[in-house]
Amino acid sequence: MGMREIMERVANAEPTERRPTLGEGRYFLQIEAIKMFDSKKNATTWFLSEFEVLDSDQDTVPPGSKRVWLQDMTQDSSYTNVKNFFGAILPAATEEQLKNPDMLLQLVSPKNPAAGERVRLEVSMRDSQSNPGRQYRYYAWEPADPNADAAVA
Repeated sequence: MGMREIMERVANAEPTERRPTLGEGRYFLQIEAIKMFDSKKNATTWFLSEFEVLDSDQDTVPPGSKRVWLQDMTQDSSYTNVKNFFGAILPAATEEQLKNPDMLLQLVSPKNPAAGERVRLEVSMRDSQSNPGRQYRYYAWEPADPNADAAVA
């Protein structure tokens, strides 16, 4: 690929906003977008949820901050993690509905039907059972009353 072609691609690229992920703490979040995309570097499909922080117990994450939650969909644990997330943002959904891939695909569609939904999250570190001595972030999602005040209590 020549320099001109590279610069044409740069000129036509859509700028993206890099957002930090969610570290340990408790959060009250509002969904801005839910997406899935394939990595161009490897054969990884990613699940991405973008949030506005409405409240948190972390001084470094004030209300109005933007954060993301990413899941590598090539990892077995990601399926349960994403299903738990969907269960929290769709508290009225039945188990049968949460097992419907067509319904779930709508949530990651360009229509972005979950935008504006609110959710509570507690992130903690846990010891890995399969890799002793290693820890991972555990995400405990809970439904949030859409009319609730922005409080992590």
